[in-house]
Amino acid sequence: MKDYYYILGINKDSSSEDIKNAYKKLSLKFNPKQNNGDQFFEERFKEINDAYETLINESDRIIYDLKYESIHNSSKNRGPNTKRKMSIDEKPIPPSISSNNSIKNTLFIILGIIILYFISKVYILSSMNQNVIETINQETQNKDNLSTKVDSAFYNNKTTTLTETSSSSNLKKDSSQSDSLALIDKSNNVDKNIINETTNEDIYEPGYYITNGNESHKVYFYNSPNSFSRRKAYINTQEDVLVQKIINGYGFIDFTNDKGQKSIGWLNMQDLIVKP
Repeated sequence: MKDYYYILGINKDSSSEDIKNAYKKLSLKFNPKQNNGDQFFEERFKEINDAYETLINESDRIIYDLKYESIHNSSKNRGPNTKRKMSIDEKPIPPSISSNNSIKNTLFIILGIIILYFISKVYILSSMNQNVIETINQETQNKDNLSTKVDSAFYNNKTTTLTETSSSSNLKKDSSQSDSLALIDKSNNVDKNIINETTNEDIYEPGYYITNGNESHKVYFYNSPNSFSRRKAYINTQEDVLVQKIINGYGFIDFTNDKGQKSIGWLNMQDLIVKP
């Protein structure tokens, strides 16, 4: 491998300014145009340019130093070099000698540098991703905790209100039934209109009911309180349900069975009976 420091006639600890000055001096001396295109000067001029382009660039200079040290450390007969190296204008440049082992060592060094670079990049990226994931998980957990507290307070308040409403509904129903019986006894005749009034949707109030379906033992959901269109979803009979709202004789429920399956929709109040 060529000794670029020797070619430029400088030391290994020379500065960039020293490299530039040496290059200017030698490039003028060995310029082929000033030497009638002599082949010797052309070869020397090319070596001077290669040496300058390598050593003037900091990254290229570091890689070159590693390669050069690896090659010369592998030589068994290498001894301390105490003599001053002569400049290119003082003596001819010796031919470069390289071996397969030195090339392999150089390639291994370059490959090791590349591997270390990518490992450091991967480590930095993985650390950043881990921090981001932990932050997102913490924020999600905080939101879930807050949502759980709000939902618990909301349903506790709703259950208390519906329980009070159910009690009021039972009192109203008892009063209505008493009035109907009084009218029947007074006229000594069963008045169907009065009985129908007691079964009108006005007597339905939000509260707890029991499903009382048809012969198939199923109570089906409806699309809306203003539609007679029945859905495929249903609830089995003898299930406890909580009616939250009643419109046009249809009650809105939010039901979860024993298997954890949730059903939301409208039921016909005629398919329900008040839970005793």
